[in-house]
Amino acid sequence: MFHRLTTLVADVRSRANASVAIDRALRDPRLLLRYIRRTGSSAWIRAVFDTRREYEQLASEVRESGLIEELQRGLGDAFAGLSGSTVRGAGYVDGAMKIGHVLALYAVVRKRRPAVVLETGVCNGFSTAILLEGLRRNDTGHLYSVDLPEVAGDIDGGRQFWSGKGGAVVPPDRPSGWLVPEQLQDRWTLCLGRSTAVLPGLVNRLGQIDLFIHDSEHSLENQMFEFRLAWQHLCPGGLLAASDINCSPAFLQFCEEIRDAGHVYFVDDGLAFMVKGHEARPHTARTNRGNTFAASFWWQLLFLLWVGVVSALYYRQFSDLVLARFPAVRSWWPW
Repeated sequence: MFHRLTTLVADVRSRANASVAIDRALRDPRLLLRYIRRTGSSAWIRAVFDTRREYEQLASEVRESGLIEELQRGLGDAFAGLSGSTVRGAGYVDGAMKIGHVLALYAVVRKRRPAVVLETGVCNGFSTAILLEGLRRNDTGHLYSVDLPEVAGDIDGGRQFWSGKGGAVVPPDRPSGWLVPEQLQDRWTLCLGRSTAVLPGLVNRLGQIDLFIHDSEHSLENQMFEFRLAWQHLCPGGLLAASDINCSPAFLQFCEEIRDAGHVYFVDDGLAFMVKGHEARPHTARTNRGNTFAASFWWQLLFLLWVGVVSALYYRQFSDLVLARFPAVRSWWPW
């Protein structure tokens, strides 16, 4: 429990706008309960790795290699003078995956030593480079990437994207995946195009997939399409990783579809793994499927501890939001 609490606190403190997260929790407490239940869970580590120490040692390889800092500098330089918004009104961002997520994926690649890795969504290539570094250290495996990049300033090209897409773009003078170092590209094949058009032919050529990573269009239709197609070609014991799982109900719907064909594990509230077949350790599956929050003393205790710590860290934002949401309490509110 201590590890989960510290993970929750660190995640909240790392968020650029904690008051937005608090406001969302006040609007819908179910989001808060879901976030606490998923974030900091060790079940996915027990399912994939022999020990937590093994996971931490593998993750530390890339963390200490200097690659992450190199990629971040590259992104910083490329986006330093880039401002504007997409045709949907979303401000330009580099679209880089969270550090905790790329560390998890890197460690999975190192542990599982997949021969065939397939990802959708590359953008500038931050997470792609991390995956390729894992394959390089394994000295085996190949990464196939599918991407339809949105280029900053391309108004006409921007109209083809899903209305819910955020502001992740590549600079106007850069190709998709430009951030990937040249020395990592020998194990990489990039396929440009919409996943609905490219994936069917690609997976047919590949046959079986050891690891599939979804990080492209997060619409309900596209996510369900990718999940179903990749699952069909995933080898027994293979992993399907899904990023930004809260953008649509697709992930939970797909979990129901395959509930008897594999196990589901949450890294946090934004990234999850599905393990095909029954290779995963049974006791970890029970941890992930236990949704009886109200009946669990430990869940209630964790919830109270988390609220107390966040309130202490962000008491002024929390106070202002509570008073704005519930004006009737102003007469007795202590803050």
